[in-house]
Amino acid sequence: MNGSRVGLVVLLLAIQDLACKEREPYPSAPAGLNQDTAAQEVPAEPLPLAAVVTPEGSFLATARPDGSDLDVRRVPGLVHVRRDGSLARFEVDSRPQGKPAGDTPESVFATLSWRAGGDTRVLFPPGDQKRPDLKRLAAADPELASLYYHREAIRPLGASGPSFSWIVRTDGFLGGAHPYSDARLLTVDAESGQPADLRPLFGGRNVEAEALQGVKPDECVRRFAGLAEVEGSGGEPVFVAMLAHEFEVCRGKIRLVRIAPPDLRGPSPRPSPVRMEDGVLQTESGDFRAQGIADYRASPDGRVVVMLMSLGPEDRPPSPLFEAPERARSREVRLWVRGGASFVVLGRATRLLTVQFLADHPARSQVLDAFSRL
Repeated sequence: MNGSRVGLVVLLLAIQDLACKEREPYPSAPAGLNQDTAAQEVPAEPLPLAAVVTPEGSFLATARPDGSDLDVRRVPGLVHVRRDGSLARFEVDSRPQGKPAGDTPESVFATLSWRAGGDTRVLFPPGDQKRPDLKRLAAADPELASLYYHREAIRPLGASGPSFSWIVRTDGFLGGAHPYSDARLLTVDAESGQPADLRPLFGGRNVEAEALQGVKPDECVRRFAGLAEVEGSGGEPVFVAMLAHEFEVCRGKIRLVRIAPPDLRGPSPRPSPVRMEDGVLQTESGDFRAQGIADYRASPDGRVVVMLMSLGPEDRPPSPLFEAPERARSREVRLWVRGGASFVVLGRATRLLTVQFLADHPARSQVLDAFSRL
C-alpha cells in the first residue's frame, strides 16, 4: 500500500513539473543562430546584377544575393547605369523616306538620341546639319528626281564604362557630278549625354599620326575620323581610331586601327577571376566551367559571368577592329550566377558591347527602382 502511494506522489509531481515547463517561455537562441534563422525565413532583397549591352538591345538582370529569383528583362536601346543609379539610354530611330522607281537606293533618315532623367538630347544629326528636302528637290527637277536619294546609318562600334561609340555614315546623290559620302566615329559620354573627345587622355601623344603609321601617303583611306574606347574579348579595354576615305574613288570605305592605350598611371587592374583557353571558360575557384564560348564578361569577384556562345568550331569572336556586317549572325547569350541552379539564356545577340556589373553599385536601390520603371 505504501509503495502505491509513493508511486502516485511521484506521478503527480512529474505532471506538475511538465505543466510548469509548458507555461515557461522558450529559451532565447544564441544571437548568431537567431540571425541565421531570420535570414532563412525572410529572403534578402533582390540586387541589381548586370546590364548586358549588345547591338540589338540591353538585358537587365536582378537576383537575390544567393543567386535565387533571377529576373531578366530585355529593353530596346543601349543602356548605361549612371553613378546616381538612374539609367541613360541611347536609341537609334531609322525612318525610310520612300524609294523612287528603278535601282536608286531608298532614302533613310536616322536619329541618335540620349535619354536620361526626363532629358532628351539629339546627338545625330547635329543641330547645324540640315537634311535635304527630297520632295522639294524632286519638284524642282522632275527629270532627275528618280535618281535622288539620301541615306543615313548609325551602328554601334562598342562601349567601355560610360564611353559609347557609333559609326555614322551618310551618302546620297542630289544632283551634280558625283554622289557624296561621309563617315565619322561619334563617341559620347553616357553620364552627361555629351560628345566626348578622348585625345586629351593621351597627353602629348599625336594619336592621329599614330593611326596613320604604316598608311602610305597615296592610300585612299587615310582621313582621321574619330577615336573610341571599347571592349575587346573578355572586356579588355581597347582604343580604336577610325580612318575614312579621303577621295571619292573609295567613298564609304573605313579602316579601324588599334591605338596603344594612354598611360593613365592609375592602380593596376585586378587579375581576372576567370580564364578562357580554346573556347573553354572557367573560374579560378573551379566552381564554374563552360565550353563553346566566343566571348565573355565576368564580375571582378567571379560571381557573375555573361557568355556569348560560339556558332561552331570555325566561329571567330567578334572584334571591335572590324566593322560587323549589316546582317551578322546572332549568338546565344547566357548568364551564370554563383549559387544559382544553372546558367540562364538571356536571348540572342551578334556580340557583347559591354557589361556593367551592379551588385556593388553605391545606389543599388535607385538602380532597382529605375529597372522597375522600364
